[in-house]
Amino acid sequence: MLTVLAMGGVDARSVAELCPFLERATGLDCRFLGKGPDPGFALIPERNQVDARAVLALLHEGRAPGERRLGVVAPDLCAKVFTFVFGEAVLGGDAAVVSTHRL
Repeated sequence: MLTVLAMGGVDARSVAELCPFLERATGLDCRFLGKGPDPGFALIPERNQVDARAVLALLHEGRAPGERRLGVVAPDLCAKVFTFVFGEAVLGGDAAVVSTHRL
């Protein structure tokens, strides 16, 4: 099962429309969970960006066994060593985050 959340100002209706495409691409059942937590907790003020790894850790918490999560966020994401990232995932894992900011 893949669950998808709209986070931080991204249009929830647009994110919900991703599920049929994600099901075809991944072969997983997809469910839209609605609005997720605001990623503002992970804001790095001096960069005016959100720490992708902090959001990823939040998505990882509280999942059901076998559940995979995708968070779609509006704010710009960054990683410590990169100016920006479009998204980040746990390699072989169960959580990912992607930003619409630079798309």
